[in-house]
Amino acid sequence: MKNQNPYDEWKAKRSQIEVGEDFAEKVMHHVYQYERKKSKPFLDIQMLILAISSRPLVQAVMITIGAIIGFIRLILMLHVMLYA
Repeated sequence: MKNQNPYDEWKAKRSQIEVGEDFAEKVMHHVYQYERKKSKPFLDIQMLILAISSRPLVQAVMITIGAIIGFIRLILMLHVMLYA
């Protein structure tokens, strides 16, 4: 009967595996290629947020557009409620 349990035997066997000198470079190359091949989104949200938050004029325009849309929605809802 063996003195070691199967896990210790497996661990000892696995620790004897030779790894090539350029193993890390190969892995990093594959990671880099994988990241490069990922498709870029059509609209980059982070760039849009950066563009809006860094320009006060764009912020003012966005607020104005939101206010106009809200006002139009209010008028439409009042029209539906009063004349429907």
